[in-house]
Amino acid sequence: LRDVSHELRSPLARLRIALALAERASPEERERLWPRLTRECDRLEALISEILVLARVDADNASAEDVDLTPLLRTLQKDAQLSAPEQMVQLSAEPELHLKGWPTMIERAVDNLLRNAQRFNPVGQPIELSARHQGERILISVRDHGPGVEAEHLSQLGEPFYR
Repeated sequence: LRDVSHELRSPLARLRIALALAERASPEERERLWPRLTRECDRLEALISEILVLARVDADNASAEDVDLTPLLRTLQKDAQLSAPEQMVQLSAEPELHLKGWPTMIERAVDNLLRNAQRFNPVGQPIELSARHQGERILISVRDHGPGVEAEHLSQLGEPFYR
């Protein structure tokens, strides 16, 4: 709950600042601020939606379904190529990768990793999307050739709502 309240405070604070500016602004300045207000509302709404989805998944393990990862990853690879044609995404996946889970959540997580990789990967270097069995688990990996994450932040990457 502490993480959630922290994540909600930032967009809410930005929205309050933008509203305060708009309140004192001339009609022309208000017109200029309007897109910012809309953007902040959209960010807040998206964050609340994410929190609700995570809460639902956390509470409802029974709704997990069988997921065939290979076609899901192929679709994500194609989508990533379409959104950034200058970035080549290589897919390497073992056959018969099936798990019990939520396809939309897996898709969202991998898509977020691919988008992040596209932002930091140098053009001309491939982004590597891979999936394989690792004992009882399935390991999905997205690797880019960008600057990487500083060592002191690595332990926080798996924490919910960490940026």
